[in-house]
Amino acid sequence: MEITDKSEYLAKLIVFTKSKKQQEQLDVKNQFVLICDSLKPINILTETVHDIKNSSSFKADIVSTSITVVSNLFSNYLVLGRSTSLLKKIGGFALQFVSSKFNNKNN
Repeated sequence: MEITDKSEYLAKLIVFTKSKKQQEQLDVKNQFVLICDSLKPINILTETVHDIKNSSSFKADIVSTSITVVSNLFSNYLVLGRSTSLLKKIGGFALQFVSSKFNNKNN
C-alpha cells in the first residue's frame, strides 16, 4: 500500500509541477509582450513628454532660457541693427556679454 500512495503522490506532484511550469511560461510570455510594448519608440516618446510636462524644474529652465534669448536678440537688434560702425559693434557685443552674465547670474 505504501508504494501506491507514493506513486499517487508522485503522479500528483508531476501534474502540479507541469501546470506550474505552464503557468510560469505564460507569465514570461506576457511579461515579454509588455516589455516589447514599452520599448516601442512611440511609447518612449510619450513617456518622455509626460515626464517633461510634470517636471517643474524643466519649465523654469525653459522660461529662463527664453528670457535670455529674447533679451540677447533685443539688445542685438537695438544696439547693432545694421550698423557698420566698428565702435557700435564692439559696444553691442559688450552689452550682449553683460546682459548674458546678468541673466546667467539670475538663473
